[in-house]
Amino acid sequence: MLLATATIACTPINKAKKAMILKWLTPEQAIVAAKLTVTSETLESYIQLPGKTTTEAKFQGLGLLFDQERWLAGQPDFLQLLPSLTDDYTTTEDETDFHDLDHEGTETFATNHANYFVLTVMNNSTNHKLLVIYEGQQHWIPEAIAENDQLLRDAFTPLCAELANAEIERKAGQPIQIIKKPGKKGSSPLEYLITAPEEINPALAMCYQLRQRQICTGIDWQNAEQLSAEIEEAIASGTAFSELLNQTLKSLKSSSPASSLIPEGF
Repeated sequence: MLLATATIACTPINKAKKAMILKWLTPEQAIVAAKLTVTSETLESYIQLPGKTTTEAKFQGLGLLFDQERWLAGQPDFLQLLPSLTDDYTTTEDETDFHDLDHEGTETFATNHANYFVLTVMNNSTNHKLLVIYEGQQHWIPEAIAENDQLLRDAFTPLCAELANAEIERKAGQPIQIIKKPGKKGSSPLEYLITAPEEINPALAMCYQLRQRQICTGIDWQNAEQLSAEIEEAIASGTAFSELLNQTLKSLKSSSPASSLIPEGF
């Protein structure tokens, strides 16, 4: 989280409190307030699937502040616009600490210690941004994220998963370009087979269990009768497993060869 801390010497002003008011927003309200082009589902994916970049950093890339405690508490309004550091403050002569949350979800907080006001705010969301262009669309991204290729990829990956390996083009005096690399069309059969869960024929598994039992305790007519139901079930499941395997092999053998790589656009 990008934070800036400033210590400001202040003059007492009629025992007034310094107050900064920040409105908590729901994802839908935040999209409207920040004039974003993403959907509320995309914002929720930042929380559920943070990836390599933290959830807070992704929201900061959109000019939003994410409060994890409010989200974990089940409150629908857990986002804020990143506030600007302003001169709109007053202080008290005495030491003052104030933190309150009104019924509308507006958080007010202030701190003053012996005429020295310590203020911690998020970096100004309207300053220090760089222009990033992806597929002709302009995006103003905070400089801290835009200057790092990987952070920039992570920020745009929710828009398109293929951008995880996108090429970042930088030219002096020009906007940053995000270029999606051409890749394969469709899924690779080999990748599908590698990620597929492993299964063992139930009949073979039962055979292994019986052999272990034979070695450890032995099998006679009494305990064999107790296992008969499990054995019959394993035989039925094993038969169905073998039939499915044979059908799959037959389908693979009858399939015509296909190119492993199809140029994009064809």
